[in-house]
Amino acid sequence: MTLGIALLLKGSSADLSATLQAFELAKRTTGVVHAVFVGKRAAKGKGGCEGAGCAEQFMALTRWLGDVEQVSVHIHMLESLADDLLVRFCCTYRIFCLVLGVGDRSAIVRKNAWFERLRRRIAKERNWFLPALWSVIIEPWDEPVFEHVVNRMKKGAWGAAAVSSLAGSLRSGLLRFSGTETA
Repeated sequence: MTLGIALLLKGSSADLSATLQAFELAKRTTGVVHAVFVGKRAAKGKGGCEGAGCAEQFMALTRWLGDVEQVSVHIHMLESLADDLLVRFCCTYRIFCLVLGVGDRSAIVRKNAWFERLRRRIAKERNWFLPALWSVIIEPWDEPVFEHVVNRMKKGAWGAAAVSSLAGSLRSGLLRFSGTETA
């Protein structure tokens, strides 16, 4: 089984930037991303996206982005990011890196502490055979960075109509789904 990157998605505004960062890392390493959707599907999201339909939209978007970026995407649904559950997941799928988007700088401190606790826990796991667990924490884009990414996508292999549609949907909040912070 190939080593993989776990992309932890919770419905925050940083999920798209984290997704693209995970795909860039995957293209430079193993080419495999395990998109892990966290939380229950039943909550009503902002911007007109609800529950299971919204999670399915985001799953479809993640698969589509993986196809465009030529990265293999495996979709998983977890109830939470409880340490034991995530350790089992990392061992089972041979995850060498966790990528997570956060909403603001204060969340970075909390997530770094959580990652350190998880690293210590996974190092003690008897089914862990990898040297180290990496982590990448991504903040959401501000408007100038978002515009730069959209322009880069238009110049790349992405269709201009698809990029314009994606950018418009993201700006209007149609592709957001409700998530909760864990850890």
